[in-house]
Amino acid sequence: MEFKSPENVSKTDIEPDIKINNFYCFLPGAHYRHLLKEYPDLKKQNIMDTIDKLLLTTEFSDINPQEILAYYKYMQDRGGELVDQLVYEEDTLSGEEKQKIESELDEMKRKYKDYNQKLVRLFKKLIEMGFDRNLLAR
Repeated sequence: MEFKSPENVSKTDIEPDIKINNFYCFLPGAHYRHLLKEYPDLKKQNIMDTIDKLLLTTEFSDINPQEILAYYKYMQDRGGELVDQLVYEEDTLSGEEKQKIESELDEMKRKYKDYNQKLVRLFKKLIEMGFDRNLLAR
């Protein structure tokens, strides 16, 4: 491992793979919002209110919660179908069919990474504002 002086250490060196887990569930229209009606939680409500305000700012205007949630749902459904095809129908698929499935999975992964990077920015902003990282990633 290479030694780096403090002025050459970036945030990515400190947090190479930030894990946001189920953070997307705090977005408008997501799962935690629906649960909050039945099980009120002031800490989670505060997180959601802050997210709502941040999403209205220029810094986070590129985040479209409904688009992200719809894509995550699509990814779960379609991604599962594609993996099942590769696993259970491997012997019957032609090379071209396998290539098409793998290409679609690669595109899904790329788009997921794009959305995830946007959410990581929001996640980090909330941490900077003093919110508990563990609660955000729960």
